Amino acid sequence: MFLNTRALDCIFINIKHLLDVIFLKKLSKPEFDLHFQVLDQWDRIWSYSSFYVERLKTVEVTLTGLEEATSVVADFEMKLSAYESMPGDLDSLRKAQDELMELEADIQNNQEVVDRLQVLLKKVLCL
Repeated sequence: MFLNTRALDCIFINIKHLLDVIFLKKLSKPEFDLHFQVLDQWDRIWSYSSFYVERLKTVEVTLTGLEEATSVVADFEMKLSAYESMPGDLDSLRKAQDELMELEADIQNNQEVVDRLQVLLKKVLCL
């Protein structure tokens, strides 16, 4: 989905070197200075674009993690909402307790989804 900026960076450096060799010999002093100002500005833009591409990749991964975490939480909400009231007899109560214990185990198994999302959110905020 995203371009490989490292490969493009190498191509850009090679082209820049070839252009320097060909054209710099023919430039006057003001043209020469302007040429290097443009190259400096291009380098800044290129480094910023690489930074933003990496940031967008991180945001995309975070959004995917958010969707996954939202799905997990919604599933647990639906299961918990099914327990509006506890049954009165002992056998049904034990069955409900077993189901809730399984739900708790599922929650613990899916805790890594939420933990991973927290790490990704911190990473996005740091960028």
